[in-house]
Amino acid sequence: MFRMLLFPAQWLMGRLSFAWKFSVISSLFVLPILILGYGLIEQVNQQTKQAESEIQGLYALQNIYVLIQKAERFRDLSTLMRADQSESLRNDVKKIQQAISLQITELEPVLSAFDSEVLLNSQQNLVDAWQTISQGSAGAQGGVGGQYQYYDGFVTVAVSLIADTTSVSGLVLDPELGTDLLINILTLQLHKATKNMGLGRAMGSYALSQRYLSSELYDELDKAYLGLTADAESLKSTFDQLPSEYAEEIAPYA
Repeated sequence: MFRMLLFPAQWLMGRLSFAWKFSVISSLFVLPILILGYGLIEQVNQQTKQAESEIQGLYALQNIYVLIQKAERFRDLSTLMRADQSESLRNDVKKIQQAISLQITELEPVLSAFDSEVLLNSQQNLVDAWQTISQGSAGAQGGVGGQYQYYDGFVTVAVSLIADTTSVSGLVLDPELGTDLLINILTLQLHKATKNMGLGRAMGSYALSQRYLSSELYDELDKAYLGLTADAESLKSTFDQLPSEYAEEIAPYA
């Protein structure tokens, strides 16, 4: 059976000259090597593109977090305007509004570089949310807690850019445990903590300005305290799972 399978090859080789036999034998060795080499080059190119995309994603995250920090400050200051109508506070709110508008403009080419419909839609949602919250007056309605939540709505829209960016850039697919944990901190835990910190600061400042702790303020402060307690435990649990090289870098901030 085996000889019958080899017969066509033997018959062909018996009728070829030495030069052609050498060429055929060489091809049998060279072709697999070329195919393997092509596959290896393609794999390296894909990994290189993936690494470039992840680096681009990290750069985008830096810009997004600058926006988030400014959005949180706008939220906190705007909430205090319910109790403080001073010129200095109005000027601070106006400055942070201008800074956010500029940051949104600067962020647009960073997100557009990914050529992703998901990020383009997220960018448009961000622009629409900012136009609504910076020009409207709905935030002035309801209690101080409701006003805080209203302005925090824009912060939430900005934070959603993190999840979209990590997904589109491929950062979320990174197999390293440390990367996965850090992304979890950025997309979920850190926002919860800063939201509760801002809530406690805004409600506390409002109570001091009024020199009176209403039942609403008491409930909001209690909510902030319970939230921060849970946030601290959650963050500590995540930090304990981080590889040592990551933990050492963020230990001072933690």
